[in-house]
This record gives sequence, structure tokens and C-alpha cells, in this order.
Amino acid sequence: MDETKDAKFAVIDPNSINTDGDKLVSWYSAKDFIGTVENVPNFRYVTTQDLAYKEKRIVDSNQHTWVLLTEFFTWPSGAIKPSAMCEFEGSKQNEFIKPFIDTHIGKHGHFVFEMGGKHVLANPKQIEKVRFITGHCLFSNRHLLATSNDGSPVDILNPRVALKKPIAKIEIDDGLSFYELEASLRLSRFLTDVAASLPKNIPFEIRLDVPFVQYYFYLIDAYWRKMISKELLFYWFDVIEKRHMLSVQRMKRQIVYWFSKSGLGTPDFVVDDGMQSVKEIVKSHINGAQTFGPKEIATSLEAHDPAWKTMNRLVNQNSFLDIVYASYSIEQLRANIDSLQDGTSPNTLTISIDNREESPTFVSSDRMLPKIKQLKNAQSLPIMDVYPLEHFFIANIRNWALYANDPGNLFFDKSGQKYTVEDLLMKVYGVQMDVIMNKKISDRAF
Repeated sequence: MDETKDAKFAVIDPNSINTDGDKLVSWYSAKDFIGTVENVPNFRYVTTQDLAYKEKRIVDSNQHTWVLLTEFFTWPSGAIKPSAMCEFEGSKQNEFIKPFIDTHIGKHGHFVFEMGGKHVLANPKQIEKVRFITGHCLFSNRHLLATSNDGSPVDILNPRVALKKPIAKIEIDDGLSFYELEASLRLSRFLTDVAASLPKNIPFEIRLDVPFVQYYFYLIDAYWRKMISKELLFYWFDVIEKRHMLSVQRMKRQIVYWFSKSGLGTPDFVVDDGMQSVKEIVKSHINGAQTFGPKEIATSLEAHDPAWKTMNRLVNQNSFLDIVYASYSIEQLRANIDSLQDGTSPNTLTISIDNREESPTFVSSDRMLPKIKQLKNAQSLPIMDVYPLEHFFIANIRNWALYANDPGNLFFDKSGQKYTVEDLLMKVYGVQMDVIMNKKISDRAF
């Protein structure tokens, strides 16, 4: 029997390498997760207070406590009510469950969990509109390499880590990374399945939120500190623009493909501007050797987008990173902010379909909801994040997200069979090569 026939998950071990430098991949099916999650290394945890569900607890013969989720989150139509077994750990004061909720939504099975379902449960008003937000980051740690004069690597994808050495060189892999290929396929398919489950009378819109000018600000402070030349900084701006365009087009094509497969027709898109309104301001100031700070950028954003006026009242913009992270929350909160402007907005449910590592954005947005309500004594519109989990895991790494731990491009399994990234995506997600490579997908919608 072919061990990959029913595989839904792959675990990649970067420390098990053959003579060609390929990395070992092992296969798992969904049933391997239920009750035997110890087989999968370093599974993520999420606190139960972040989840909205009904449960029944079971203690097995080994005194392990399991949680049967009888309702994962409540949808307006009541159509999505999966059941799943999750291991329970910890005390009543510090409860944890492993978020491998196996559910069937639309035409596919997904392992998902959510944050913010409590807002939907607590909102007595019928949902009148749904706003989907989805997107992913750019590059991965293998597809972007910055080095100093001595050739040592410099991390420029983590803006929270201060640079200790000047940047002498930035090298970019023009091809999309494992992370970018996998995320665009998984997120677009899940979004389509959720959209297909909506009641027919509820309209929806799709907003693509792929970072753009936000990445400029990863290196602006480095430029003021003379740790990167102007020429290299503008090269950085250029590669970001190209990568953003490539990523947005790929996400569009993926969603168009899945919509056509689901009989939903051709979707309409709104591409969030990714702070593009300040792109030329940043470039002109640097060209003119004019310094600028967070307050100037915040004011410029406010002049181009009224929503930033509200955001600037909610968040102290003391650094460029404050603005960058506020730009991600603003899209999750836009329906709430718009309702302050006209007071007649429909009761909109905003659903961000994202990668698990982006959950801090939702936490920040969730904390702002009461503050928005206080501005005008308005009813808060529900927001939630739904995370369809990656079906790829990196063994022996605490943070196994593909973005931070890109395992490369070539793999082999225990039988000696070799695989490319595209082969893995085909086997795990059950799609054809033309879907992965965007072939045979019409551009007419764009």
C-alpha cells in the first residue's frame, strides 16, 4: 500500500539529509492526529479562552482528559458544526487544548481554529454582510538573504530585532518560496469553502491584504543610522514592489480557480493599499535627504484615508513599527471605523483568514474594539480570525512555521522517492501542478 495515498500532512526533518542534500519527509493522515498527536513534533497550543465552542470532556483509561468539541464556531446559517477530539492539558486556571479541529467546510476537510467567535455568538443582530480579509507575508528566510561586509547573515525580515551590523548586500530568489506557494494555495481554498457555505442572501467582499510599503519601514531606521546605503535601500524598495505584485496576482488567480471549481462565479477583489499612499513621500524625502519620523507618516496616512484618523486616536504612533502593525489592524477594524463615519453601515462580520503566526494582529484589533465603541457609543461589529493550519511541519523546531524555517526545495521519503516543493503540495493538498503553478487560470478577471 502506498503510504502517501491518504496523506494529508507532511513532517519535514531538516536534520535528516541524504547524500544529495535532500531532506527527509514523513507522511501522516488525519487519523494520526486524533488521539496520537504526540507523533507530530512541537504541535502548537492555544488557550481555551480564545475559542468559542461547546464541549464535552472525556477521561480515558490512562487518565488523559480529552475535549469533544460539539460546536466549533456558530455561523449565521448554522451550517458549520464540526466535532473533533482535542487533548486537554493544564489546570482550570491555565487550560490548553491542541488546536487540531478537523472539520469539513465546503468541499474540503480543514484543520482549523479561530479567535473572536465569541463576538459572533454575542451579537444578537443578524449578519447582513461578510468581509473576508486574507493575504500572506513576502519572501521567507531562505528566499531573502542580507549579509554584512564580513559575509555574515543579517536578519531583516524580523523588524523587532535591531540590526547590529551594516547591510552590504541583499540577495533575492525571484521564485516564490515554499511558504508563499503553500500559504496562497491553502488560504485561498479555505476562503472559497467558507464563502460557499454562506447563506445565499448574505453578500460578501474579498479584501487582499498583502504587505507592501510596510516592508520599507523595516530598514528606514537602518538608513538613518547609516547601516544601509541609499542605493541598496532603493533596491530593497524595488524588490518589495515586484514581490507584492507577484503575490497579489497569485492570490487572485488561486481564488478565481477555487471559485470556479465551487460554482461561485468570478469574485470581485479589493486590494488593500498596503500604505501605498506614503510610498512616494518616503522616496522623495530620502532622495532629498530630508528626515521624517512616525508622526509625519501617520499624518500623511490620515490625509489619504479617513480611517487612519480614528486609528491615530487609538494607537500611539511612536515608531515606524507602531504604524506598520496598526496598518494590519486597520483592515480588520475598517467596518467598525466606517460605521462611526456614517452610522448606516450594514451589520458586517469581518473574517480574517490568515496564518497562525499572525494572531497577534487579531489580539491587538480585539483590544481596540471597546475603544472604538466608546468614541461614538456605537455597537461593535463582530470580527474574527480563522486559521486553517499548515499541513507541513518542521521537526525539532519550536516555531515550525514555513516563513521562518523554509526547509528548501528538494525532499525524499523513507522509500527513497524524491520530491520537489510542488510535488509535496500536490500530494498533501490533492491538487494538480497547473493549480500550483497558476497555469490554465484565466487572467480575464484582472
